Amino acid sequence: MKKNPLIPRIFLPGLILVLAACSDHITGNNDSDSDGTGSVLESFNSEVASQGTVAIDLGDAVGLIGLDIGPLPHDSTGTLALNARIIVFADTAVQAHPFKSGGLDIGTVTLTHNGQTLTFYQHTVREGGVVYELLPKPEKGVKPTPVAFAAGSPVMLTVSGTASFPAQSLEITPSSVLSISNLENGAALPSGSDLTVSWTGSASDSLVLRILPAPPAPGTQPCDSAFAKGGPGGKGPKDGPGGKGGPGGKGGPGGPGGKGPKPLFEIKLSAAAGSYTLASADLTTLLGSFNGSAVIVDLHQRSLSDITSSAGMLKVLQSVHDGVLLKK
Repeated sequence: MKKNPLIPRIFLPGLILVLAACSDHITGNNDSDSDGTGSVLESFNSEVASQGTVAIDLGDAVGLIGLDIGPLPHDSTGTLALNARIIVFADTAVQAHPFKSGGLDIGTVTLTHNGQTLTFYQHTVREGGVVYELLPKPEKGVKPTPVAFAAGSPVMLTVSGTASFPAQSLEITPSSVLSISNLENGAALPSGSDLTVSWTGSASDSLVLRILPAPPAPGTQPCDSAFAKGGPGGKGPKDGPGGKGGPGGKGGPGGPGGKGPKPLFEIKLSAAAGSYTLASADLTTLLGSFNGSAVIVDLHQRSLSDITSSAGMLKVLQSVHDGVLLKK
């Protein structure tokens, strides 16, 4: 089924999506850290933090690899994209979450998947140390080129190595993907009836279903008071200063580390593949709790596995999702 899916908070950091100008248009947004030096580390912290799915225990791991799989923005073909981040801990013992600094310089890192090869960006974070990320920061003037994901195709990471971490190759087999199977992006929410969300492709029972208010794009007229931007400053007298503008609104449900809107509804699901129904009365109450014109229905799953490197065991945290925007 073709749909124009959204990419909610956990997936493809830096490609956060919002509802523009109270219309049907879906657009992207930059990562929240304007100088681009701390957001990757914050993204890792957000990813490791438990969100009612898998409580992440790094144990005696020497590093962490994050894989994000979800639909591309502005796409009606159902194409999935892959993003990745890597940190190799600088301490002799594993760093405890939340990470207080970046990790080791491990040289050049490349990712090969489904005939595509990309080199990771090495970010020196303000707290010290480095973190590797596959996609660049949009505000740095480089247009991100997402890796088209192919189910069943392995992900190969090649590390050139340094004195701190030997050169090597690591192979990861990604988890199954999720797909919301019964809702079309941009469709109207049911009026006076239940809302059923059906899905396929889940590999385990660590699913979270969320319904969030869809925020306006930056610089556009807000649809809801929860995202209202401050008005322009008032004009003072000729020789006096103008009045101050109102407070800015909160950001949308963006990439890891960004603070998005509070979910209107959130539940942990235990079915690997199936459906969930929100009763009509509960849906009416939910929609009456905000003034926006649309909501995001977001289905999200995380899984944790180990991979052995020549320097020790690394944790692999895989996040997959699907999402649609529904109009009130």
